[in-house]
Amino acid sequence: MQCPVCDSRDNDVRFELVRTPQGEINDISICKSCIALFNSTLYSQIESGSLNNQEHQIESAELAYPLASDAAGIEHIGREVAGHSFIVDLARSFIGEVEDLTLLEVGFGPGYGLLAAAKAFKYVHGVDLGLQPFRAVCDVVGKPDNVSVSTELSSIDKQAHVVVGWHVLEHLPNPVEFMSAIVATMAPGGIVMFQVPMLCPQYVESVHFIFYTDASITKLMDRVGIDRVDVLYDHMNLFLTFIGKLRSKSESDI
Repeated sequence: MQCPVCDSRDNDVRFELVRTPQGEINDISICKSCIALFNSTLYSQIESGSLNNQEHQIESAELAYPLASDAAGIEHIGREVAGHSFIVDLARSFIGEVEDLTLLEVGFGPGYGLLAAAKAFKYVHGVDLGLQPFRAVCDVVGKPDNVSVSTELSSIDKQAHVVVGWHVLEHLPNPVEFMSAIVATMAPGGIVMFQVPMLCPQYVESVHFIFYTDASITKLMDRVGIDRVDVLYDHMNLFLTFIGKLRSKSESDI
């Protein structure tokens, strides 16, 4: 098949057969060109029409974020928002002060990252396939005036200086198309911060298409005009975080 990251054709081989947490056997392939690992079983299901990915992703997300709108819910939300303040700290470490900047988070789920960012950034936008988990949170704690959410990237009316995607890329069968759309929303010199799981059996699920390596996520970003700044590893949780900067037009023309 054609590699979803680098587009090379017929250059993939079986990497391993993995038993999912649900007990299914999935065929994981590796692209010999960019070292991307992808779930061939899921791509075959899309091709055959047996998997509607967008509907499946929305249903899975809504099931993943139950919330009770009581005192326990308020305390839980407060802890989660405080725990997501690292997003602001990480952004500051690469771009400096953020008080006059705009942050875009894609795949924000219940929106804890949006609420944390709203305390530091001038504007915060969120884009996700489903908005119900975030609305449930806002029903409990309210929505800050500087936060807006949508299901479409085309609704963004301000250029983003920081784009955050925490566990988003692995859900996308066509990441180049998605990242090209992201780049179109970015301000000159903007940065991206994308975290993904590395390949291990507990992360092989029916919503995870691609498992990125250092080389393959760098290749993906390079294709859409984003230069690698750093790649961070969370060895305990087996997560990889790519930090990149939008390439200037003059650099792109070289």
